[in-house]
Parts: sequence; C-alpha cells; structure tokens
Amino acid sequence: MRDLAIRLENRPGTLAKMGEALGNAGVSIEGGGAFVVDGRGIGHFLVADEGAAREALAAAAIELLAEREVLVQRLDQGRPGQVGQLCRRMAEAGVNIEVLYSDHEHQLILVVDDLAGGRRVSGEWMRQRRIRLGDDARTASSRRRFRELHASGIFVMPNAWDVGSARILESLGFPAIATTSAGHAASLGRMDQQVSLDELLQHVGALAGAVDVPLSVDSERCFADDPEGVAATVERIAERGAAGISIEDYEPGVGIEPLAAAVERVRAAARAAEALGLVLTARAENHLYGIDDLGDTIARLRAYRDAGAHVVYAPGLVDPAAIARVVGAVDAPVNVLARPNGPSVQALASAGVRRVSTGGALASAAYGALAAAGRELLSDGTSTYAEAGLSADDRRAAFGR
Repeated sequence: MRDLAIRLENRPGTLAKMGEALGNAGVSIEGGGAFVVDGRGIGHFLVADEGAAREALAAAAIELLAEREVLVQRLDQGRPGQVGQLCRRMAEAGVNIEVLYSDHEHQLILVVDDLAGGRRVSGEWMRQRRIRLGDDARTASSRRRFRELHASGIFVMPNAWDVGSARILESLGFPAIATTSAGHAASLGRMDQQVSLDELLQHVGALAGAVDVPLSVDSERCFADDPEGVAATVERIAERGAAGISIEDYEPGVGIEPLAAAVERVRAAARAAEALGLVLTARAENHLYGIDDLGDTIARLRAYRDAGAHVVYAPGLVDPAAIARVVGAVDAPVNVLARPNGPSVQALASAGVRRVSTGGALASAAYGALAAAGRELLSDGTSTYAEAGLSADDRRAAFGR
C-alpha cells in the first residue's frame, strides 16, 4: 500500500475526474481524503497498485505530487484517546506525522518523515496492544494465575524494588511479587511519592520482563486527578505486562480523599482493570496517616468493593481483632501489610486474610543492612558484614539464567 499525494484543481468535477480515471484503470481507493488549503486542492489516497494509479493519473493529466510508503496501524475500536497516545509516542521518538487518515478497515494510515523510526514505534505499539488484549500468552497466563491465587487460602506477595530483588524473591518460591513505591523511590535516591508515571512504567516493564511470576503494581493514586486519567494509567501499566494494580485514596499534601471522589476513581480503575484481566486492589489509607477510625475504613473498603475492586487493603492495621473485623465485614479478599508488631502469616490465615504483602519493608531492610555495613567499614575498618551476604547458591538461583 502507498499514499499518493495528488494535486487537485479547486473546482467542481475534479474529484469525479480523478475517481473515474482510477476506476477505469481498475485501481481501488482504500482510504484517504481531499482538502482545500488557501485555495489550493490536494488529495491523499491509499492504493495497492501504485503503478497502475500513476499511469491512470498521467493519462488524465492529473498531477501526482508524491507517492510514499505508509504505516498501517490497527487501533482498538471503542477506546477513546488512542490517536493522541500514538501521536505522542511518535513525537517522543522524534517522528513527525505528515499525513494521517483511516482506511476502509478502520486502520490508521500514517505518512511520516522517518519511516524506520515510525515502524519501531508502530511495532512496539502493536506488541503492547497484544498484551492489553491478552494475546500475549505469557501475560495472559500470568494474569490468570494471579486471579486464581485470590480464590482461596492465603499467599505472601513480597514487594521488590528492582530487578535483582524481584529475581531473588521469585527464586525463593514466592508465587507473586509486587512493586513498592517507597522501595522504587529509594532505588532512585528519592523519598516515597517522588517518582513520575513514566519512571514507574519503565520500572514495571523491567520487572515484569525479568520474572515469570505475576507482578502487581503499587501505582499510588494512579497518577491522575480524574477518573479518565486513572483508567488511562491502568491501561498503560497493563501494557507493560502487569497482572495486578492498586489504587489508594490519599493525595500527598492534601490528605484522605472524600469518599465519593475516591469511589469514582476506584470505579474507573476497576472498569479498566476488568477489561484487561488485571486484579485491582483498592486501598484505604486512614491508618497510615493517623486516622484510626476503623468504622470509616470498613465503610470505604466496602464502597471500593462495590465499585469493582477485586481486593481491598487497609495498610497499617496490626491489631488481630481489627483485622478479623475487616475480613468479616467486607466480603472480599483482604490484603494485610506484614509488620514487625503485627500478626504472623499463620495468624492472618486463621483470620481469613487472603494475601500478605511487605510494602517497603524489605527494601528498607536491605538499605539498612547496607548502611550498617558502611558504618562498620568506616568506623571500625572491619568487614564482618560480608558474612551475611548473598550465598553462592542463592546468587546462582536468582541470577544464573
């Protein structure tokens, strides 16, 4: 398929003349359009047989300005915003779109100034589209397994902060892994809640590609202030191969969101997650920020469940009776954050908890061990810290692929 740029006289009958000339030559127009700009007419039309089209136009004395290869991009019907997203990807890659229209199959046709660069962007877009639609067998299997883990019993899902930690945790036998916003931020030398969405997306892609177990993503507030933006974030994270995602009701610098607003955000995330096969976890942040109102927490978790969340989570709860009350009240799988002063995994299982995560604790422990080792080396000049290093067997199991 090639795009033909055709000079058209700005008067009645010009398009008829062109159409007849191509039709008489047996050339079908597969897409395109005609425009008048500053009194001058130009048409861009997609054809399969450019040689026959060229001869037909010349015989009819119609000027052919250029013929160029095109990018053909399939979009997902019914998902608003895709043209803008694709154009943004092209722009970020330094590719300028000179002509854009659709063909009879509802595919997007693009003429660009850098065909090789455009093909790279297009190829990545199509790969991510397959992941979104579950056409990628590995991703589809991961999402199915993650959902099955929530069907019964209890499992531990530790939070990794980089590829190395994710591979170590996978090699130890954990059935799923989560990211941690605090640990990821620390790996970049920052405090929690100081990472951008683009940085998170890169992080998710790296971890999802490094392990074979399902990956759930700590996506904070989903990096958006409105439900539409929340849904877009869920889709972008899904494109990176995630099996699950979370959304919380705390806005940094503002506080806990009003319930009605939080519910609308959860509902938007849930719709996007359900369509993509992701497990959505909705978080009530009260107890992390000094609001020890268990009644409000339960009301929020129930509302988030009703809005479509698959799992609910109130990080900061450590009292066994409070945890049991939440489990009994919400009628949904409950995640609990493992804490030094909280119940054991066995005790949480007895309370009916479905999933246990670690948040930023493992990353904090690792960085704490590093700080202690550095202090020993600096103050004492000794290296006993090395005795607690990763064993050769663990190193091979995690990194010897």
